[in-house]
Amino acid sequence: MEPTWPARRLAAAIASKQLASRELLQTFLDRIERFNPALNAVVTLDAERAMQAASAADQAVAQGRALGPLHGLPVTIKDAIEVAGLRSTGGAAELSGHVPQTDAVAVSRLRAAGAIVFGKTNVPRWSSDIQTYNELFGTTSNPWDPARTPGGSSGGAATAVAAGLTSFELGTDIADSVRIPAHFCGVFGLKPSFGVIPQRGYLDHVGGGTTDADINVFGPIARHADDLDLLLGVLAGPEPERETAWRLELPPPRRTTLKGMRIGLWLEDPGCPMDREVLALLRAAADLLADAGARIEEAHPPVEGVPAQPAGRDHRPRVRRQRRARSAHGVARMDRADRCGRAAVRGRAGRADRRGIARGGAAGGAVPARPRRDPGRTDGLGGPRRLPAAAEHGQVAVGVSHHTNFPHPMTAGRIDVTATAIHQRRTGHLWQTGSTDADGRLTATGRARPQNAGLRP
Repeated sequence: MEPTWPARRLAAAIASKQLASRELLQTFLDRIERFNPALNAVVTLDAERAMQAASAADQAVAQGRALGPLHGLPVTIKDAIEVAGLRSTGGAAELSGHVPQTDAVAVSRLRAAGAIVFGKTNVPRWSSDIQTYNELFGTTSNPWDPARTPGGSSGGAATAVAAGLTSFELGTDIADSVRIPAHFCGVFGLKPSFGVIPQRGYLDHVGGGTTDADINVFGPIARHADDLDLLLGVLAGPEPERETAWRLELPPPRRTTLKGMRIGLWLEDPGCPMDREVLALLRAAADLLADAGARIEEAHPPVEGVPAQPAGRDHRPRVRRQRRARSAHGVARMDRADRCGRAAVRGRAGRADRRGIARGGAAGGAVPARPRRDPGRTDGLGGPRRLPAAAEHGQVAVGVSHHTNFPHPMTAGRIDVTATAIHQRRTGHLWQTGSTDADGRLTATGRARPQNAGLRP
């Protein structure tokens, strides 16, 4: 067993008695103790109750009872989502002692399918940033290079998935908060259409969690495209009080292979120029899809609303303003910037230690941030400090304004979007990607498995 296996494979191993739920939970806890001090992805743990639930899950398997699709899978949940009996802060000091009495609807569905919630992952304050820092827990680092950001606001969630600290994650997305972290950390994320997954229990202000936030959606983050399909099937559908009014019946995919599938390619836009390394990687992925029989069509859809920014525009004044503003608040500092507005974000604040995390269960005590003495010396996972630029997938310092502008039409249109992982070996061979068919159902053309970053046990 490897902790970076897809969630579906882990669940199958538990159901077939090849793997115990307690064994998997202990593996994740051990990895959190080993790797989380450098990553600061998991900020609250509920290990004792989770171990009891895992024991019950193993007993159910031994007795031959009916099992849910996620039976026995230990999972963490983004700290912007309410979990009963577990501190849920939204990254805000005002909620440092908030312990909900009930689960968010989406969390209750994960539990009903057999998942075991054992922790919460870091977010920026009120989930309102494209990096992951708050004054309660400090800064979360990218698992491939801790000198860089995992993105936000589901940065702790994506880091935990990529580093093999959890089976999968549940994030939220208004302005790319699932998509950016999935891209930066090399994992898969799904922003579903608005309303498909209930968002009751979302913490974006004091007193939040009781109403729906406009445009906001809940979405899964996982290590394989097939897991997103599995999780969407568990999570989708109206809240119980709305079930009499409508129901969700997703059609089956028209195709189950890439052959003959029509795929639109929209890689660049005048308002969103792309780094050459990223562009080359995406074009290589498109070539692989074409080789597999897909019909690739380059086209610019008639979508307006993307801010026009000429490719040669000098963004250095803007980056300097961001650097000053962020440094003033102790959030992060822009490490370097060039004419294209490239920036790497190095965490300046702290991280919670293992003992501080362990205190964060039902007692609800806040974990103080601890200054980081030497950020980024190694990747914290036994691997090199930096991978080759083309292999970093999302750790390449992309234009801060560009990668947020491009998805906004999809956000405003409440359209579902899937962030797929693309990895590259040091030799330059692109070997894995994922895609969706014409109906939006997920099709994987390879196995998601991070390379060259020490993520194996």
